Amino acid sequence: MSVNNINYDKMDSNPICLNIPWYEDKDRLKKWEQGETGYPWVDTIMKQLKNEGWIHYVCRLATSTFLTRRDLWLSWEDGLKVAVFDKYLLDADWSVCAGNWMWMSSSAFEKILQRYLPILKNMPICYLFEPWKAPKAVQEKAGCVIGVDYPKPMVDHAKASKDCYNM
Repeated sequence: MSVNNINYDKMDSNPICLNIPWYEDKDRLKKWEQGETGYPWVDTIMKQLKNEGWIHYVCRLATSTFLTRRDLWLSWEDGLKVAVFDKYLLDADWSVCAGNWMWMSSSAFEKILQRYLPILKNMPICYLFEPWKAPKAVQEKAGCVIGVDYPKPMVDHAKASKDCYNM
């Protein structure tokens, strides 16, 4: 994906990337970078990264989603630009790093879902990962009624996650 794509590490003019209206907040970005978010899981990961030059892949995913689509809604470009992963990871690779930022922020590669789940090809992007939350009229327009054309979720994620945590 990065070969012959000179804008691979940017949202603008990158043919595989969605332009998402992210927040801009340099203070939050700095706190995330320094491991001072107030969330021990995120802060531990960021401090381990700086001290050891390595963090588990799950930790890379957790911190990047925290920065982008999960909590802070800051651009993946900000995460890439502060070069935390590029700077500190012993196994850093520019194209893998930029690609992972796009992937974890849901800014690119969404069409892969359409390849394997063509039933979701007309689902609006805002419902693509949770199509059951789309109003019935939206599901009908997309040709994908949950429980008819595509299965309902087999568990309530929030409840199941809480139950598993309390086991």
